[in-house]
Amino acid sequence: MVVLPLLAILASTLVAAAESGGPPRVNIRATCRAAELDLKKLFGNDTMVTFDGCLSQENSALEQMVKGWVTYSAADRAQCVQPRGHMPSYVEWLTCLEIQKDLRRIRADEKSVGIPPE
Repeated sequence: MVVLPLLAILASTLVAAAESGGPPRVNIRATCRAAELDLKKLFGNDTMVTFDGCLSQENSALEQMVKGWVTYSAADRAQCVQPRGHMPSYVEWLTCLEIQKDLRRIRADEKSVGIPPE
């Protein structure tokens, strides 16, 4: 069963938050390795998803998160960045943070033009 190995990897990937108050650092190599192995089990060796591609995407997302960390609200960071909730992924965390930021902007725009909330 895939769940047990993923939980073991998850537990081993969590590390303390960065001293600068930025996003928590996780062992993204373990996440990418587990993802690659699981995808190969599902789709065979012909899958275009690779360990190196995963690392590249995750590192890029981490860089963006670090640059914009202070622009994300504490509530959004608490909601989106949960390294103990599932397999840690900077790509997923960044996506969640950006969605929350956009949603807040859209709601403010609607409020400013008098559109009632749903």
